Amino acid sequence: MSLFTAQVHPGRALGFLVLGASLHEIITRLKAEPHRFPRLDLIYEKLSPVKEPVVLNLPINGLRLRFDGPEQRLRLIEVLDFTKSKLTYKDRDVLRPATATTQGVPAENLSGPTFRHIYNRLIGPTFPGEYIAPEDGDETVMGLYVLSYPGMAFSFPIQSSAWAPGKDVVSLLSSSASHPAVSMAIFSGESWPDARENLYTQTLEPLKTFGPFTKTREPVPDEVSLVKIYGEGRLELTRPSGNGPIWIQLGETTPQALVAELGPPDAIYRKNDQPMSIHKNRTYSGRSRSETNERLTDDSTDTDVSSAHTATDESDEEDEEGEAAGNLSGECFYNYFYRGFDVLISTPTTPSNRPPSKRVGGGNAAIDSSPDDASSRLVASKFILHGNVPGSYPFNRHRRCRWEIEYLDVDGEDIVNSEALFNVIENRLHEEWKSIYKDAEEAKSRQRGMVLNRDWGDSPSSSCELLGGWEDSVGGKRTDAAQSSSDDTKGLGNTTLFGFPGLVFEVLKNGTDTPASVAYLKTMVLSLFNTHHGSEMPIRLPKSWSSTLRLPKSSFPHRPLPADQPKYLKASADDLYEWQTRERAAQTPFVLHDGPPYANGALHVGHALNKILKDIICRVNVQQANRRLAGRRVVYVPGWDCHGLPIEIKALEKQRERSSNASTLEATDGTKSDAIGIRKAARKLASKTVDTQMKEFKEWGIMANWGKSWKTMDKTFEIKQLEVFQEMVKRNLIIRRNKPVYWSPSSKTALAEAELEYKDDHESTAAYVEFPIVNWDEELVKTHPETSGRNISAVIWTTTPWTLPANRAIAFRKDLEYSIIRPTACGIGQRELLVVKSRLAEFGKILSKTDEIKAKDNRKENCSNGKPIEPNFGEKSGTADPGFDVVVNSIWGSELRNVEYINSFQDPKSAHPFIHADFVSADSGTGLVHVAPGHGMDDYEVCKQYGLPPDAPVDEFGRFTADAFPGDPELLQGKDVLSTGTQEVLKILKEHGRLINVHKYQHKYPYDWRTKLPVILRATKQWFADVGSVKDDALQSLQDVRFLPESGRSRLEAFVKGRSEWCISRQRAWGVPIPALYEESGEAVLTEATVSHIISVINQRGIDAWWTDTPDDPAWIVPGLSGTYTRGKDTMDVWFDSGTSWTQTSQQADVYIEGTDQHRGWFQSSLLTHTCASERKSAPYKTLITHGFTLDQDGKKMSKSIGNIIAPSEIMDGSLLPTIVANKKQAFAGSNKLGPDALRYWVASCDYTRDVVIGQEVLKSNHAALVKYRTILKMLLGSMHASAQTAPITKLDQIALWHLQKAMADVSSSYAKYEFYKGITLINKWINGDLSAFYLEAIKDRLYCGDGGGVVEEIFHGLLRMLTPIVPRLVEEAWDHRPQWMKEREQIHPFHMTLDQPLTARNTTINGKIAEDIPWLLSANAAIKTAQEAAREKKIIGSSLQSSVILELSDPVTEELFRRYEDELDSIFVVSSVQIGGEVGAKSIASASFDGPGTGKGVVYILPPKEAKCPRCWRWRNITNPNFDLAVAALHLYKGPATHVCKAHDLDLQRTSTVPLQDLSALPAQIQLGLIRLEAAFLVALTPPVFKQLWHCVKNPLVFIFHSLFLQMLLSESTL
Repeated sequence: MSLFTAQVHPGRALGFLVLGASLHEIITRLKAEPHRFPRLDLIYEKLSPVKEPVVLNLPINGLRLRFDGPEQRLRLIEVLDFTKSKLTYKDRDVLRPATATTQGVPAENLSGPTFRHIYNRLIGPTFPGEYIAPEDGDETVMGLYVLSYPGMAFSFPIQSSAWAPGKDVVSLLSSSASHPAVSMAIFSGESWPDARENLYTQTLEPLKTFGPFTKTREPVPDEVSLVKIYGEGRLELTRPSGNGPIWIQLGETTPQALVAELGPPDAIYRKNDQPMSIHKNRTYSGRSRSETNERLTDDSTDTDVSSAHTATDESDEEDEEGEAAGNLSGECFYNYFYRGFDVLISTPTTPSNRPPSKRVGGGNAAIDSSPDDASSRLVASKFILHGNVPGSYPFNRHRRCRWEIEYLDVDGEDIVNSEALFNVIENRLHEEWKSIYKDAEEAKSRQRGMVLNRDWGDSPSSSCELLGGWEDSVGGKRTDAAQSSSDDTKGLGNTTLFGFPGLVFEVLKNGTDTPASVAYLKTMVLSLFNTHHGSEMPIRLPKSWSSTLRLPKSSFPHRPLPADQPKYLKASADDLYEWQTRERAAQTPFVLHDGPPYANGALHVGHALNKILKDIICRVNVQQANRRLAGRRVVYVPGWDCHGLPIEIKALEKQRERSSNASTLEATDGTKSDAIGIRKAARKLASKTVDTQMKEFKEWGIMANWGKSWKTMDKTFEIKQLEVFQEMVKRNLIIRRNKPVYWSPSSKTALAEAELEYKDDHESTAAYVEFPIVNWDEELVKTHPETSGRNISAVIWTTTPWTLPANRAIAFRKDLEYSIIRPTACGIGQRELLVVKSRLAEFGKILSKTDEIKAKDNRKENCSNGKPIEPNFGEKSGTADPGFDVVVNSIWGSELRNVEYINSFQDPKSAHPFIHADFVSADSGTGLVHVAPGHGMDDYEVCKQYGLPPDAPVDEFGRFTADAFPGDPELLQGKDVLSTGTQEVLKILKEHGRLINVHKYQHKYPYDWRTKLPVILRATKQWFADVGSVKDDALQSLQDVRFLPESGRSRLEAFVKGRSEWCISRQRAWGVPIPALYEESGEAVLTEATVSHIISVINQRGIDAWWTDTPDDPAWIVPGLSGTYTRGKDTMDVWFDSGTSWTQTSQQADVYIEGTDQHRGWFQSSLLTHTCASERKSAPYKTLITHGFTLDQDGKKMSKSIGNIIAPSEIMDGSLLPTIVANKKQAFAGSNKLGPDALRYWVASCDYTRDVVIGQEVLKSNHAALVKYRTILKMLLGSMHASAQTAPITKLDQIALWHLQKAMADVSSSYAKYEFYKGITLINKWINGDLSAFYLEAIKDRLYCGDGGGVVEEIFHGLLRMLTPIVPRLVEEAWDHRPQWMKEREQIHPFHMTLDQPLTARNTTINGKIAEDIPWLLSANAAIKTAQEAAREKKIIGSSLQSSVILELSDPVTEELFRRYEDELDSIFVVSSVQIGGEVGAKSIASASFDGPGTGKGVVYILPPKEAKCPRCWRWRNITNPNFDLAVAALHLYKGPATHVCKAHDLDLQRTSTVPLQDLSALPAQIQLGLIRLEAAFLVALTPPVFKQLWHCVKNPLVFIFHSLFLQMLLSESTL
């Protein structure tokens, strides 16, 4: 029987589990029914309990609930096991009882709903889902398909081998390849992919009841929504059910009254009892709980921890007093677990004091009085309310009772309640109760007593305690209050206690506004200054000096906060682009023209590489200064390529998926798969893809003019494209010819070279075939009479036997020597064969072979010209019998010019010629090449000279037509030329005795880059651009173009030189039409006038009218053109589309940047169309940059078929990185999520001019670098102080500035060359070496212990400027978290500054000698580090400050150099002291040498510390003063520019260790001021405004008059 029965409400609830309900409410309900929910596993982040999400597992019920951290509201309901709960949807079972088998699964094994059940019976048609591939190493080879509905989703295991993109999902999920659903999710959102993006951040309205979606409200305990505290032990418990409040008077209300109002407690605990589970089987409401209930196993949910002493209810054992444990004979706790409070039952106690400012509130409601029966001596004496945060016990994580203190209800102030910060509560209570104490000492004593008395008995004047735990919070027995010192806080774990009349609070120690600072302050101040009683006290210093240090403090988070990302992305991208457009409007812009991405499918890391490189280039130019401009205005308008076959195919697939009748392909929206239906579907698909891609581009921080983005399907773009076409028609550059083109049978369209990709291991069937010679040239017969009357055949070798039916000639080369041989084997008979003489030995081996021959991998066929390259089949024949006899030894090729032969597939009466061709060679084959002008480019060109027609008996599907074999058409007609057609051709040749040898041959072959299937060469009538006429001009224009890398120049030039005609027509519907008209005879009409007229009609009617208007619509016919015409159906090549995108800019683009494959694609098409139609002599670009492809970590090209594709989102969310902590935290840690910074850093850090590798190792290195950036920025942000603006610039500071300026100059130079990876290397080198390891290490003492000076602000500005082009979101985040004093000053944003502009307003001029001296200083520093390491290995020193250094220098020049820095050498080298020259003696523990300027040399000696260690700054000094610690504390707070932090021995402090502190004037003035600052430093930790103002007062060294006032305020309860 199911433990849980519930209705499913998508997007809303599962039974009483309602989305938006609080964790407290859910826990309360679940705990109320342990027989149904016997086990709860709570998982939360213990270090951040109220920030990170919370998971509640119900394993017995097969459920998992996810709550957000801050509000702890239910966000996601997951069903992980359908068999453990009975779920229904609209009164239908979710898990349908099966009969025989369901979707291939036996009924008894059915563990989840099948797709058919969900699709056909429960919900119906689904939203698009997503497929999740199996992980590497998954032996089950099962993927997961997530079927998404609004508010609900199911996941189905599916065989990965059955999955393929574009498959009919309904059919696939209905097949045996799919298993029943393994899980279900209920969430708020339209679909699961949308919902998971903001699962924990979307706003959910809290619901007030558990039962809004259930048919009948199930019985639950009556809830207590609020506890009102009125003082004097009076409590009001309000209930939302309308039953009225419950009143409790501590010290009077009886246990019987509690039970009457609240019901029996969930457990009763007594002193010295053994622990028990609150879910032990016991009688509840008249019925026994299930005997099978499991005890809670999670420590956090096992026992009620209000007391660690518990007992079982059925126990019959006697206690020490002889009373049954089940009787209420002594003090005990009533545990009302589900309501979040406990009640101590004990003998009556004295009520707490009446609040001074109030009379008893709460009206005249009836209150339970003391019992009438005097023998009833037990009453409710203490009330413990739990706060839903982990106090002494993790168990309190999900216990909560809300409360408010009614007697603190002051007009104009907020009510004090359980949601308020403790410092607010404490201040209000201090103000309320201050009058009942005669002085601060009594207040302290009384309150401390409340805190220390934590036993079961009465506390003085304390009858109501608000605690999160009890005395045994960390185990062990508590010592008595009387025996405890005033500092006793044992057993509190991570909490501390604070008491007031009638109240005790337990508060977390961590956090900025916690009582940890309060307790520390009280102890320290009272022990230092007890002037109130005029007593003398010894000076007591803190165990830790951290509170006296100026440690870095910043609001900058360790990791990006998701909630802040949108505003930072907007500020760093959209706002910056608008700013530079507005502020630099008068400039001639820098134009980066976008190579449009294809609007088809999801983005991958290749897109990220391309788009982010463009963005970095734009940002560099915004920031880069030149002679005239401090930064440039950038124009970057994104574009999209929207036409073409892939989108058309995908649109057709979607139509078929929606179609109810696959034969007619009529979709549900009324569109059909005719041209206009295809165009409508394709436009919709492309538009949606553009929106999706644009959104993702923006998430990468791309800065662009998104509002003006262009698409090749825009009307304005199409008109400009047609105008380019018109200009080319005007120049007679557009022609129509019947010639071979690359044809894709899978796409049924012609392809351009740029639409091909080559497969290196394509396997073809190759053959040696003979053609009988029928006519010999008379002159040849005279010269070689052996040829007369003989049965001689010419032998050819081909890897495309399917082209033999189209053979029209055999080519020879006139300077080659041929022979006629008679085979002696292979059953060739008496025929004699004509082959090239130099290949006789190799051909003899072919004659003797009977097995298949596989070509060697290093021999390829040049498929572009149709000439086969035969493999080398072996060494030269050395056998006596070569397998043939030579009949005619030598015939020159020039003698074959009039020879004729017959083709077995053509009319035997029709002879074909031998012709000369330069492409014939003797390197392979037989020296004779079969020529089919309809199936080869070179064949076509050579046959055109002889007037041979380019016949191609192959249709658009790649199948033979009847013309392939006129003698018996049915043998070949309809057969696929690349498969069955080839086999049939070979069969016919064999039957005619013309087949000599057949073998398999691997070679390079062209494939359709979209369908990934082989293409063929096929002669059809197509439109061509005559680029041969303009390519010289195009090549000339490239002379002024800058290429990065330079190798791109030769590559692009080679493609342009090799191209004469460009096939621009495609037989598809989705594209820009070629504006040609056709006569009834089929002849085309294309003139400047007809094109101009057609453009005008398209302007009026839209481009779709070309297909929708009637065929005989006269509006398309230019006036004056007579006859009947129809409009053509061909569309333009998509490379022609994008190639005319230069029309979108009004000037020559400064930069084009795309992948290296675009040399034969967009780079070339842009150059050629620009040269043809722009009337400019320049190229469309000034600089041409190419980047490589993305490879996986094994160096393999990324491919969907391999499964190594990486999505940019995986880099941004850190999911590719290893989990940092392998515990419960990892599900919510998010520490790897660095957002777009991670993606952009990867792009910037790689050498993009080569192929780019990406994998976990690369990403781990990048992640570490970014974390380092954030760490450094946080440190800088926390160390910048306004006082540093007036602090002196030391020599160390100047060294740091020199390092910074050099780094910025070098980075700027790398950026200007677009070598971003070099810039990143320079930044990292500077950060890790010059900044982190040198300057920040050297300046720590000054930052933390001194005046806070230095050049940290300059470094901050410089670092941000260098990072601006790379990680602008990080820069914006850091800038937003700058200190308030910086925000109040007018400072220019790093985005708006160049790298060479001043860093700050103050003068930071560097001494000219610094640059010359730095190398020698660093050389000495390196030697010191080397010597220190040697000392560390000997275990003599630890910290570098534990070193004293003596420099021994060889010459005066070197000594003079170091003397210039003598006063700062200890800071520069981070040691305790540096001495130039002097006696080393035997004290040296390590040494190392270094080079000085010129021929100078130096030696450093490391000596052990000879003085005492300062407990505050850790430097080693000569300390003999007994009051040194106090002096150090004071001086560190006083520290002026001329006073060293540790020179306390210079002061007159020869006194005893106890000083009468009320006589402050007895101390030196510097110590007086230091002590005042010491006091104020402690006080400022409280953060109220009055103390901050006081701190600003005592900062002035002259204001001693405030000292007595300060001490009075310090000890006043009004301030504490």
